[in-house]
Amino acid sequence: MRHLRALLLLACIPLLSGSIIFPGPPVAGTGKVSISDNFDRANANPIGAPWVTVTGANPLQISSNTCKGTVSGQHSIAYYNTALSANQFAQAKVTGTDTYVLVRVSSSANTWYAACYAATNILRVKKCVNGTITTIGADYSVTITSGTSVIRIEANGTTLTPYVDGVALATRTDSATATGYAGGDVWSNGNLDNWSAGDL
Repeated sequence: MRHLRALLLLACIPLLSGSIIFPGPPVAGTGKVSISDNFDRANANPIGAPWVTVTGANPLQISSNTCKGTVSGQHSIAYYNTALSANQFAQAKVTGTDTYVLVRVSSSANTWYAACYAATNILRVKKCVNGTITTIGADYSVTITSGTSVIRIEANGTTLTPYVDGVALATRTDSATATGYAGGDVWSNGNLDNWSAGDL
């Protein structure tokens, strides 16, 4: 029996040393998912895979190498169909007001958190639960340059942190939704570009 155990231990050494590739899922915590889309491709309405239109919303589209809405005066919302951890971020360059970057987007309901370029030099943190959108906390008065500025939102536990051009703003706290996908939302004629998201 001792000899058998010794042989089994020796047989495991190559696996531990990495000399043999063992097929299977990555070990949790060894890497973080990162996704991005610069929308530099042919026009498409709807935007198409890997983007998925959010339940009850209008689809996004690609037009002139940017991500735009499809219906004036209404929300066009989609998520990128790659699973992320519960703690995640999304960011994009924004043009035009009422443009959003989304985290923890539900795949079965119009539910999410967002940083929203709401008006000239105004950023808001918003949430949507089953189609009802509300603002979390007061507006942020911050310089946002349409067509240049990058807005970002991070969801870490119940803490939501918005950013403009790499500068973190005051956090907000909410517990309405704990997991989901990253995505984007465009109202009317704004657009998103150089979108990216991933695990924190």
